[in-house]
Amino acid sequence: MVLSVMSLTGLCCKAKVSTDGNCLHISSFSMMWVGSHEEMSGEILQTIIDDGHITDDALDDIDMKRVQQLIVGSCPNHQPAATGAPPLNDKRFLFDIVANGRNSIDVDKFDYLARDSHYCNVKVSCDLNRLQRLTKVLDNEICFKWSEYENIFELFHARATMHRRVYTHRKAKAIELMLVDALIAADPVLNMTERIHDPREFVKMDDTLLKQIENYSMLHPHFEESDDHAPVIASQKIITRLRKRQLYKYCSEVIIPPSVISANLWKVPSVQDVITCYSGPVHIKEEDVILCENSIDFAMKSKNPLDNVHFFDNFDSRDKYSMLKNTVSPMYPDIFQEHKLRAYSRDGSPDHVDAVKHAFDRWVSKMWNDKVVTSTPLRPPHTLVKKAAAVPAGQLEVPRQTLQQSAVHLSVDSSGSRMEKKRKIQLDSIPE
Repeated sequence: MVLSVMSLTGLCCKAKVSTDGNCLHISSFSMMWVGSHEEMSGEILQTIIDDGHITDDALDDIDMKRVQQLIVGSCPNHQPAATGAPPLNDKRFLFDIVANGRNSIDVDKFDYLARDSHYCNVKVSCDLNRLQRLTKVLDNEICFKWSEYENIFELFHARATMHRRVYTHRKAKAIELMLVDALIAADPVLNMTERIHDPREFVKMDDTLLKQIENYSMLHPHFEESDDHAPVIASQKIITRLRKRQLYKYCSEVIIPPSVISANLWKVPSVQDVITCYSGPVHIKEEDVILCENSIDFAMKSKNPLDNVHFFDNFDSRDKYSMLKNTVSPMYPDIFQEHKLRAYSRDGSPDHVDAVKHAFDRWVSKMWNDKVVTSTPLRPPHTLVKKAAAVPAGQLEVPRQTLQQSAVHLSVDSSGSRMEKKRKIQLDSIPE
């Protein structure tokens, strides 16, 4: 029975895991859904039960409520006992397994980090198997052996690495911005913002939604004649650009100074604030510029999650204690969150991209007086290089003797004597 409950918990948490992994249907609709993904996971579970996919004799009502509690876990602003099941005061640590609001160490994170790093071929250094083995429950809390401090740090460092290199990668964010634009454009016809609150409709909004928009005319014979379908046509144009990989262009980005963040002085500028800093010949339209703020942290905003982790000496220990990072090593950071502001251009022409970059750089210089510089320069535009014509045999500019001499390397061995080492190259094709 316990295994069945835990298995069902893991199944229903796949929707929750997908949010941290930035799957299409979750991340694109996060701006439309008011509430947490834990709450939606609980509603999906309730829908599965109501539709009869789980028989009453398999799990009783108390077990179902318990599964909902485990999905919500110990996340802030959630009270597990409010779901209707009797409280487990003597086993509160169970609510830290799936969604740990105490220090964010949970199997949810283990699952998506291991999966995404594997399929994205990103090497992470945390040992998840070791971390699961060296645990112990003390005072109704999951504690870890003292030797795992660095391993836990690497867990959160791996999370930040995946967000930086995969989830918020420049191209990934460009695609996400295009998906959001396409969904918003089609919403007046498809009414997705209304359907998003129904769990039965929510689970249908996956990658196939793009195909539904692209093939919308197949289900509507008078599609091209009706003005009511103009939003779908606008959405289709964006998806067509996406299929052809004509993505929104990354222009520039800047790391917001931590001192500005800590002093609560940071406010995302408007697009108009940025483009007014441009004085060149290109006309920049406000609707062609996107300012995207990215925040990457150790899962607890500006806090160090290890400050909320307790440790033990060995498996015979009955006492738990905290470990300060400075007592472990002075090389651990003091800042656990970074804020970046990026500029994207919907207009992919090189002149427009350069103009947006220039405007953004000027705005950064105006804000912080050249004390902060933009990062990650643009790549030069790709140009096709014509293949050089073959040189006739009688007009070879480099003598064969010179090429033969260049094939001989002189090196010095341990005794100081000189030895010749010929490189194996083919000179048969070079005329005399």
